[in-house]
Order: sequence, then C-alpha cells, then structure tokens
Amino acid sequence: MQLSAELWQACCRIVAILNMRRLTPLDTQSIIAELEAERDRLNSAIAALQSSQGKRGGTASGKPYGRRRHLSAAARRKIGLAMKKRWAERKKKAAA
Repeated sequence: MQLSAELWQACCRIVAILNMRRLTPLDTQSIIAELEAERDRLNSAIAALQSSQGKRGGTASGKPYGRRRHLSAAARRKIGLAMKKRWAERKKKAAA
C-alpha cells in the first residue's frame, strides 16, 4: 500500500511528536491511534472539499446569486461617449 503525501506528512509529524515526548518505539498502539485520528481528519477535510466543489458561484440550491444585468448597445455607447468626454477634459486640463 502506497501512502499519500498528506498521510506521509502526518506520519512525520507524529514521529516528531513522539520523539519530543521521548516515547519508546515499542509504543505502537499510541502511534496507531494518532495515525488513525489524523487519517479521519484528512478524510473529513477531503469529503468537505468534494461536497463544496459543485456549489461554487451560487446558493445552496445551486442557483446563481442573482440575475445578471446586461446593458443595451445604446447604454454602452452612451457610457462610452461620456467617458471619452471626461478623458478629453482631463487631458485638456493636464496640457494647460
């Protein structure tokens, strides 16, 4: 059986903790208990991430947050002309 990267890191953390506590290597029951607890935490984190993947960009029912508004071509043109007018005024002031 091949260990995943997360499980391998968890094993390394547990070994470091055991070394700090100066426990004997023969205390395998506590090592197994800590590894199983870490595995359960990882499994619950993975399950939470997998369940939330399909819910991006919407509410719990899966619908989008609200209606998107679209500008008409005339409205976009009007805004564009107003911006060009503002930019021209700003450029005129900067040149003066």
